[in-house]
Amino acid sequence: MNLMKKIAAVSATTFASAGAFAAAAPITDVNGLVAAVNFDDVKTGLLSVSAVILGVYLAIKAAEFILKKVKGA
Repeated sequence: MNLMKKIAAVSATTFASAGAFAAAAPITDVNGLVAAVNFDDVKTGLLSVSAVILGVYLAIKAAEFILKKVKGA
């Protein structure tokens, strides 16, 4: 029961401090910063890396499938 009291106290403190930080947060205008950033190259890079990873995964699965068929024959 003592552990439950400690957990309750820690969670209450955490939620209270999170609420205080959320209430004190000023609203900042970041439209100029966001408009100046272009993520097209990042998107292209992420898609190409994920395509390579997918290709390697499919090659491994195909090799496993072929080996299972050869062993089963």
